[in-house]
Parts: sequence; structure tokens; C-alpha cells
Amino acid sequence: MPLVATVAFGVLFLADRPTYLAVVVEDGPVEFATMAVYVVAVVLALVVARRRAALGDRLGTIAYVLLAAGFFFIAGEEVTWFQRQLGFAGPEALVERNIQGEANLHNLLGRYALHGAYIVVGLWGLGLGRVVARFLPFARPVWLYAPFAHRWTWFFPVTGYYVFIDYVGPVLVGALGPALQDIADGPARFQEPMELLLAFGFALFVLDALRMTGRPVRSGGGRPPSRR
Repeated sequence: MPLVATVAFGVLFLADRPTYLAVVVEDGPVEFATMAVYVVAVVLALVVARRRAALGDRLGTIAYVLLAAGFFFIAGEEVTWFQRQLGFAGPEALVERNIQGEANLHNLLGRYALHGAYIVVGLWGLGLGRVVARFLPFARPVWLYAPFAHRWTWFFPVTGYYVFIDYVGPVLVGALGPALQDIADGPARFQEPMELLLAFGFALFVLDALRMTGRPVRSGGGRPPSRR
């Protein structure tokens, strides 16, 4: 589905650009959908943390509390903490340094630093996370710290997009000329749907952890949750 969605957004850009731009515009449907998915992920992560605590898994509890905090931060940053809706200017020192003149932190980073963070996160979901976790004896069970292999399609679009526009595209323009600049840049604001797919990937990762953890049995019988 995420790969189909990526193609669908590209087709919409080519076939009906005004509609496409209305969907991906700042504070538009895609941005608010991304925020909503991260809010859901916050709730799921907190439930996982509570259940890991009931199982006596201190590291897992801490990891998922921090993950929930991270999701909450990303949700707020996605819509600039409702700056435009609430009509506040934000700290002057922050806004002046922000590349978009907004009251958020992620736009303080340069293009390559911000995109690089997305690439690394995407690679973690693509399989790097499972490889690393297997070498860390405390990162058990592995599925608690890295997505299952079948979730890779949710993490590929954002990684592929930023790798293309930052590294592959410039090489194509340098080798074949500026005629390819539009292709190298990709569709306008295409990062928005790619980041929405990444948000779904995170939410599904946490949902998988919740399902695998199950409900801790406090008394009586019952089968303990799988730890494989």
C-alpha cells in the first residue's frame, strides 16, 4: 500500500497539479494527517510502556516512554505547534534563525542534516535496526526495538526520496545537464506524503510491539507473551 500511495501521489501531481498542491500545502490535509498518526502512535507507545513495566522490563519501559515523547514532539513540530492557528509569533531568537521563519526546531537544521536524519530513520526501519539489535544483547526482544521485516515498505519511500533529491538527482543534473533539473527536484512538496507514510510505519511498528507484548498476567494462569 505505501508503494502504491507513493505512485498515486506522483500521478496526481502530473494529472491534476492544483488538487495535488491543495492536498500537500502547508497546514493541509497531509500535514494534519501526519500529526494525527503520530498522536495515535504516542498513545500506543505509552500503552506498550505500561505493559513492559508490568512485565518488569525496565529498559523496554524507558525506551517506549522516550519513544512516546519523541512522537509527541514530532506531532507538534509537524504543524509548528499550531502557531498559525493560535496566532502566536514564537520566540524571536528562534523564529529569526528558522529557515521558514516559524516557531519550530527541526527547521533550524540544514537541509542535509534534516534529510540525513530521515534517511537514517528510514534505513533503521528497512532492516538496519534488526541487524544492530541482534548485536546488542540488551535489545531483546528485537521486535521491541526494530520493525518486523514485512514493514519495510513504509520506511522505503522517505529514504528513497531524500536519497534521490539530495544525492542521485544532483549527479544526474551534473552528468546530463540542467534539462533534468525538474526531475532531480521531484514533485513539489513531495516530502509531505513521504513523511506521512513514515508516520504510518512508526505507528504500525508500535502496534506490532503492543500485540506481541500482550496483556501481562497478574494472577492465575495464562500463557506468557512470546519473547522471540
